[in-house]
Amino acid sequence: MGLGAYVNKACVFGAIARLGSGEWAYLATPVGFYAGCVTFPYVFSFPAQQKLPYDSPVLQASSWVALLFAAFMLWRLARPLFGTSAAPDAPAASMLQRIGHGLANRVWSPHAATTVIGVTFFFMLLLVGAWAYTDVLAELARGIGNNLIARFLLVLALLAGAMLGGFTAGRWRSTAISFAQLSKCLSGGLLMGWGSLLIPGGNDGLILVGMPLLWPYAWTAFLTMCVSIGIALAVEKNLAGHGAEQAVH
Repeated sequence: MGLGAYVNKACVFGAIARLGSGEWAYLATPVGFYAGCVTFPYVFSFPAQQKLPYDSPVLQASSWVALLFAAFMLWRLARPLFGTSAAPDAPAASMLQRIGHGLANRVWSPHAATTVIGVTFFFMLLLVGAWAYTDVLAELARGIGNNLIARFLLVLALLAGAMLGGFTAGRWRSTAISFAQLSKCLSGGLLMGWGSLLIPGGNDGLILVGMPLLWPYAWTAFLTMCVSIGIALAVEKNLAGHGAEQAVH
């Protein structure tokens, strides 16, 4: 997963964000991910894990803990919306105008955006079950896709939201597709597809399900992924510095 994200220059979440900003080469990332899921049994001699053997201490906690957590989540959701002042030429703007101005003209901080993603994922979990576009690709690769029409609509909603986000953040730039970038996205998606079945679960499953539920495997896998990316970046920086030094001499 870590090496795939490094090669791709984005995780499976980030690939959708890049695509929503007009970087069309990232269409190859889901294709590579699907290819990784298809080729997994031919590359690795052991089956992918599908069931988790332990319960979560979070789900066994008292109900009052859930109420406190729900109140905290409501506060975290409201704070990004009201954290921006009204437009300078409208000091007496209504509440709806303030919210609209904040959504259209402010790039959320990472922790605020991740909070919104997590809460949205929670409600999706209650309404349609555990879902991510990578889950759909993995199931299609195994030939067991269910509720494909509903899931296809969710994929369209995901892409539409990414494009709206890229536009409102001022990041929309239609970028030409190069062979080098296409190859990186395809191979990065392939590696992340393998990694998602080895863990099990992609980084969305780790961040939005496994880690909040305090499953040890999720924290171990996420830490390993981050360390792998860090090592790859350090090696890249070292090689770049060595190349520049040779060019000077």
